[in-house]
Amino acid sequence: MFERRKSRPPQKRIDSLIGAGTIVQGNVLFAGGLRIDGAVDGKVATADNAPGTLVISEHARVDGEVKVSHVVINGSVSGPVIANDYLELQAKARVNGDVVYRTLEMLKRHGLLDELDLLHIHGHRHFYESHGPRDHIHVACLRCGKVREVESELFEQLKRQIERDTGIQITVTRTEIGGYCEGCRPR
Repeated sequence: MFERRKSRPPQKRIDSLIGAGTIVQGNVLFAGGLRIDGAVDGKVATADNAPGTLVISEHARVDGEVKVSHVVINGSVSGPVIANDYLELQAKARVNGDVVYRTLEMLKRHGLLDELDLLHIHGHRHFYESHGPRDHIHVACLRCGKVREVESELFEQLKRQIERDTGIQITVTRTEIGGYCEGCRPR
């Protein structure tokens, strides 16, 4: 079912270190493995898109794009993270930006994972959920951001009616409804 692309093996050793208290202003291109304990104000990537491993430790900070085949984050990244082969977000990881990695794209392409924006109530963040056996509706509070998933036989009947009316077999639905929950309604 899946087209299996041979994953490049991760770099098992760290060749370079940006130490705690060090701030690099500008882009960092590296080969092999890099550990960041300090801060980088700029893009972090491997030279010539070669395989590499980047470790961003708990107190480290990167303000800029990260583009490395294997990435482990336990610190802070403000910018897009692009990991072609492997991405690990550890317990204290904080990412403010788009996250792209091959496995996620493959799961979306094969219909096993749905990408949601939930009415953009959280800005441009996206959410992901496994595609279950039955469709559901996302109902979101536009003020507090609370989201409920609702399954409904009426929704299933509506889909069947739409299939009859259009002659199109429905294979995927994404329905999002916005409003105000009881705690956020104006009184």
